Amino acid sequence: MILPVKYLLYVGIVVANYLCALAGVTSTSRMIFAFARDGGLPGHAIWRRVSPTHRTPVGAIWLTAVLSVAATLYSPAFAALAAGCAMFLYISYAMPVAAGLFAEGKTWTEFGPFRLGALSKPLAVVSIIGVFVLIYIGIQPPNDILITYGLGLIVLMLVLWFGVARVRFPGPPISREAIASRAAEIAAEERAVHEGAGG
Repeated sequence: MILPVKYLLYVGIVVANYLCALAGVTSTSRMIFAFARDGGLPGHAIWRRVSPTHRTPVGAIWLTAVLSVAATLYSPAFAALAAGCAMFLYISYAMPVAAGLFAEGKTWTEFGPFRLGALSKPLAVVSIIGVFVLIYIGIQPPNDILITYGLGLIVLMLVLWFGVARVRFPGPPISREAIASRAAEIAAEERAVHEGAGG
């Protein structure tokens, strides 16, 4: 018996959703680990710990999984989260592009091997405009609840930044000496994980 196409589409949708969620857990746990590694999260000693057996930050992964399940418990918030994921993802892509646009040639003078040259700034502007278009499309009804959630999130981030983070979080290392020192720490941590796994 040949399955109707609609059932194949159902299976495809489930698989696509699973893979998208898996990618979200992967990227979020990686960000939690990165912020914790630099001391930027409460309980950072737990979230930065790498399992010698699995060679992954198990605490950060479990925190992400618990927060993901918690986000589904209140359906309006879950609907807004589902609708806003793509929009916030594109915003996260545009933020370093915008920072580079303003910093290039001023505070950003050392470049890597790949560079767009004269097209760098025009393409950055096009990218940023494109993200604003996506934001406008993303907050149209029935997803206009994202405006409220977005404004609330901005206020929360400002409070956390000016009230907590600027005082307690020194940020990632940026000087050559600090970067070299941090690289030595990471190498020592990797050796410890390798030895803990039985070499």
